Amino acid sequence: MKNYYDMLGVTENASNDQIKKAFKNIAKKEHPDRGGNEKRFKEANEAYDTLKDKEDLVMIYLKNSFLVLVLEIKVAILLDELIVQDLEVIKV
Repeated sequence: MKNYYDMLGVTENASNDQIKKAFKNIAKKEHPDRGGNEKRFKEANEAYDTLKDKEDLVMIYLKNSFLVLVLEIKVAILLDELIVQDLEVIKV
């Protein structure tokens, strides 16, 4: 998984202003029209687009956490069903 904070050179508790400032510095240096590294510019742009609104980021995190929890529950249910089936086979 990409670490967008590392891409921008900021910590995970950086403010929106710090994130914006870091992006602008990279964008000025790496913009292709100014002879910069296009790949680095695109990576920084992706990171900034992802991190610029922390509320959206929190919602994405919560949604992903919920999906992981649902998958874990489904796996647990399937395992329980397999154990019950194995026990029934043993009884017969």
